[in-house]
Amino acid sequence: MVMNTISEKVATVYSGYRFRFLGFNSILGLLFLFLSISPLYSTAVCIGLECSSLSRETILLSNLANPVLGEIYTDKFLSSMGQSAVLQNINSAMLGGNKVERNRIGIGYSMARTKVSALDYFENTELRDLPRLGVAASPSLSYRFNLGYALGLTGEWQKWDISFHFFPYYLSETNIPFLKIRNTDVSGRVLNSGLNARYFPFFTSDANAHPYLRNLSFGLGIYQTNQEIYLFAYDRRPTQFRIDGDTRRWIGINQLTYTSILNSATADVRYAFSPFQFFSVYTGLGLVYNQGITRIRVERYAAISSSENRDDFSTNPSSVGLDFRREYRLRNSNGYGILGVQFFWNQISIGLEYLRNQSSESLNLGVQYSF
Repeated sequence: MVMNTISEKVATVYSGYRFRFLGFNSILGLLFLFLSISPLYSTAVCIGLECSSLSRETILLSNLANPVLGEIYTDKFLSSMGQSAVLQNINSAMLGGNKVERNRIGIGYSMARTKVSALDYFENTELRDLPRLGVAASPSLSYRFNLGYALGLTGEWQKWDISFHFFPYYLSETNIPFLKIRNTDVSGRVLNSGLNARYFPFFTSDANAHPYLRNLSFGLGIYQTNQEIYLFAYDRRPTQFRIDGDTRRWIGINQLTYTSILNSATADVRYAFSPFQFFSVYTGLGLVYNQGITRIRVERYAAISSSENRDDFSTNPSSVGLDFRREYRLRNSNGYGILGVQFFWNQISIGLEYLRNQSSESLNLGVQYSF
């Protein structure tokens, strides 16, 4: 999630929407359209009598919109947001470290956040409280079964566990941890799923055979991460900016849309140690390959004040529209560490799992029932 997002956002780089850098505020009065085959482009439109007072320098500076956007929403940042969403999806599988004998169902909640933030080139506005880190979060349902038990076979078949998870989730500001945004509406959806096969090479029906290696396992998985996060805010009061050296004010609405559509393949090794019958601790290492896209779109639509009176919005009514878009095509591989604990009580188990890579971290809490 959202984050994924803000996670995300995901969800989340909306604070990068404050415009004061290299004359970047000058594009507010320009009828300008920049389109290219690049996945990064911007549009700035001005309508009204106030637009006629713009200088040639303003038109020239408007061409800086595209590279400035690239400096704020860097490839590294968008890649980190995508990796955070994938890590949260992997954690939603609730794989744990122990084998299942028959069937197991579970429900849990996973959260992830990035460690890379959008670069801060901004002045104070109504958006000063918006988050700058990607956040992803969602619940999940999982089902896991032993392949040998399902097929009625013994031997090597009993060494394989198959698991999958899925949960459609609709986001709001009330159900995304860490995403507390004042005066901002949050919405969106998460549609994550995954399939994993685990092999326990030393497992046998004899509990005394290989007691320290029974819960050593190797896994292969495929995951589909799909997140859409929307943030909407409006200015409660006019805020100040400068255009061609003149002080103006503007008031309007702000929107951010973050989307990630990613396919991933994983391979990992896990080892669980159970010093007591009711308790198990496990650790491991994993590799993940990601392919897909992450997109971010920032929009602002506002009325601007008169050049004669910065509090006058009605004499020469004028408005501006800004539409900045950035798309990153993710194709990379990275490793992650695994650390978790499980507590068992009859057929019920409670697990806490932590995953971490170079740019993101994820935590999952889940409850499972074996039958």
